[in-house]
Amino acid sequence: MTTLYRVRAKWAGFTGGPGISTFYFVNAPHLAAVKGFFNDAKANLPTAVTVSFPNAQDTIEDTTGALNGTWTDTAQTSVTGTGTGSYIAAGGYALVWFANAIIHKRHVRGHTYLVPGAGATTNGVPTSTELTTLQTAGSNFLTAAGGDFVIYSRPFAGTPSNPARAGSNHAVTAGAALEKFVVLRSRRD
Repeated sequence: MTTLYRVRAKWAGFTGGPGISTFYFVNAPHLAAVKGFFNDAKANLPTAVTVSFPNAQDTIEDTTGALNGTWTDTAQTSVTGTGTGSYIAAGGYALVWFANAIIHKRHVRGHTYLVPGAGATTNGVPTSTELTTLQTAGSNFLTAAGGDFVIYSRPFAGTPSNPARAGSNHAVTAGAALEKFVVLRSRRD
């Protein structure tokens, strides 16, 4: 059993909003690292988007997912997008996070979606500049989190072909910007 610091960055200011990006950490909430990630990626966010970082949130117990406390951290100012490209409210970017773990015969992966994203594409895929911005934001974030950023695998009740399992957390070892645009079908994606 491990207590995880659940950090939720709140998105606002766009049609289809609000939105939430959720991050999990061990040892400390790393709110400044989360803010730094969005600050590094703001060139890929529309000017209508503002991301805020509440400095008092919840902790969870990883095996059950139950809330087990709260945390507070130094307040961080909001980040506003600076991207000037056109955008659609349901489309944007994604980073894939990797861990050295396998659950039910599959590699553990996490995702952070940056939707909406302000794209300058002319061929239907993110430009090299946009991808570099995201990759740099992800790399800087991993450095700032100092190994405390984890992928949280929720508990699973089980099916006949897939046994029940407790929740768990896995240290993120690397991240990569997806070389395609993503579309969220709901704010829960």
